[in-house]
Amino acid sequence: MLISLTEKDLPFFVEWLNDKEVAIFISVAHFYPLTLADEKKWLYKTRHTKDQMTYAIRLKRDNQLIGSIGLTDINRNDNTASIGIAISNKKYWGQGLGPEALLTLIK
Repeated sequence: MLISLTEKDLPFFVEWLNDKEVAIFISVAHFYPLTLADEKKWLYKTRHTKDQMTYAIRLKRDNQLIGSIGLTDINRNDNTASIGIAISNKKYWGQGLGPEALLTLIK
């Protein structure tokens, strides 16, 4: 299930993004370590730009936050964008949830 990120989600992302095993797969790894203030700035920027959108990935069964998916570099004139998917909760790695989130996003 994809829904908008909230400030309540940010402490999870701070924890995950400061885990080198997770961060190595994410473009923010070179900003290590990240703080809650960093994530609040990022969320504000994401909400106030037209060339980026990001959603929380949550489990359907219990609404548990497990990662994020988003589009960046959105060019509405050319109908192009870059996509990023992160199943940041390592407990859910290897279960096909990233492709599932992608299919939900493109529907």
